This record gives sequence, structure tokens and C-alpha cells, in this order.
Amino acid sequence: MVLLESMNDQKSFADEAVVCSPSTMKGDAPSDATASSTSSVATSVGSLELSEHEQEDTPKPFFIMDWLDKIDSRALEKAQQILQITKTPKKSKSENTNANDPTAASNTFLRRSISMGNGWNAKGLQRAQDGNWNDACRCWRNALEIRSQCLGEGHIDTANTANNIGIALGKLNRISEAIVYLQQALEIRIHHFGRVNSQVAATYHNLGNVFVQGGRLEEAVTCFYESKQLQEKLVGPHHVEVARSYVSMGHTYAQANQLQDAREAYGDALYVFQRSGLLPDNLEVMTVSEDIQELDSILLLQQGKV
Repeated sequence: MVLLESMNDQKSFADEAVVCSPSTMKGDAPSDATASSTSSVATSVGSLELSEHEQEDTPKPFFIMDWLDKIDSRALEKAQQILQITKTPKKSKSENTNANDPTAASNTFLRRSISMGNGWNAKGLQRAQDGNWNDACRCWRNALEIRSQCLGEGHIDTANTANNIGIALGKLNRISEAIVYLQQALEIRIHHFGRVNSQVAATYHNLGNVFVQGGRLEEAVTCFYESKQLQEKLVGPHHVEVARSYVSMGHTYAQANQLQDAREAYGDALYVFQRSGLLPDNLEVMTVSEDIQELDSILLLQQGKV
């Protein structure tokens, strides 16, 4: 089934709608971890101001999308087939035979409705891949209405669609609405999977990103920390996903001008990156190292030691 799920690091993963490691963020289709950290210290430290040009180049928060970046032609063909079936459903022999059977008619309607919901979900995915988040959101709202009625408000597919809508609204900077949908997805996923689950961790991270966008930095840190705690249980304390959660915490602390906390989070991230086996020339390792050096310089200046 065509579903877009999960979430990604605020600034430690690639800037396009992307990815999670297949070992940690399991969705309806495989994905690869694509990572590229971007320094945020200079954008968030009190007296240090960026030029207008530099501010324009500063990456925006983004999210994990389980397989949006990895869609291939076969997946898109399947989505088109679903949409075509939805537009021109064919009656089967059994449907013709049982045309006067209320139960059969009800089952047929349910199957077609679910197919229609899948089609809208697939269409939303295509719009999202094109970067058309308004259209993607409209498609997913249609899918959510159908899935809520046909599958139930507590169904995992309903949660997946709510998560998609939350991500789209986050991309559109509609923060309050995004939080509502992501919290809906979180509640369903916790009920369905329990707390210690990769999709739950992913949703916490998405919520953290939205809270950052809305300037609710304390709540963002709480979400990133919760995601990190779950990741440690799921993949161990020395995994890159754990390091990326630390990076998100560091960026958020820096934005809140809590520089010592940011320095500690970046230090933890670097340690975990190193323990995970990443080499010094890895982009994420180099970027977090630069963040640490920049923060150290700022902290020394503040202490009057330079």
C-alpha cells in the first residue's frame, strides 16, 4: 500500500522530504538513511546575527518520510492503477450475481471505498513528491475521511494518513493544525503498537520539528528526547539514529540560546556517531564537529577567556 510515514531530523538529515533507516523506521515500503547535517549554531546565538542572504540559505526543518524519496516507477504505476480502478470500477461476476444481496452490496461498497481511500493516498504521495504540499494535503484529507469511516478512527492506516497530513501542514507552516494531526497519529500508533516502536519514535520526532517551527522549543526538546529514548531501546545507544536525535536537541537548545545544553547534546551526538562506526570525513560527523567548535568559541567569548 502507498503510505508515507514517520519523521526525520530537524537539520541532521537531507533537506528533501525523506528518509529513515530501514532498520529503525519501518513503514509500508523500504527506505535508505540519507543524512546531511547543517550547522545551526550561528543562526540561534544571541548576539550573532546572520546576513539576510545567509538567513535565506538556512535550511528549514523537515521530516522523516518513510519512502517518499525512494519511490520508483513501479510504485507510481501501482498508484495510477489504484486511481484508475477508483474512477472506473468493474463489476465482478459475484457482484452481478449478488446484486440483490444487501450483505454482498455492503461488502462491495466497502471494498470500493477502501480502494478510493488508497487512491487518494497515492495521489497525495505523488503531489508531495512534486513538492505540492497544498494539493497533497487535500488528497490526504479525502483519504483520511474515507479511512476513518471505512476502517475506523483507530485503524493504523488512519494514523498513517493523519501523520501525512501533519507533515504536509508542517511544510506549509500551519503549526497548530499540524500538531493536532500528528498527535492523533501518535495516539493511534501508541495504542496499536505500544510506546516502544519505531513509528512512535518517528512521530515524536515529527512533533518536535513542528514545535520548533512554532517556537515552542521546550516542547520540541521533550519530543526529541522521547524519540531518542525510544531509539535507544529499539536500536541500541550507539546507533546513528540516536546521534541524530541528539543533533536535533542540540539545534533546538542553540535556538533557545541554551548554549551549554546545546554543547552537551552536540558532544553526545559526536560520541555516538563515532561509536556507530562513522569515519571523521563523514558529513554528519564533520558538521557536528564544526558545531562544537563554533559553540566552544562562543562560550569562551562569553566567559571572557578570548
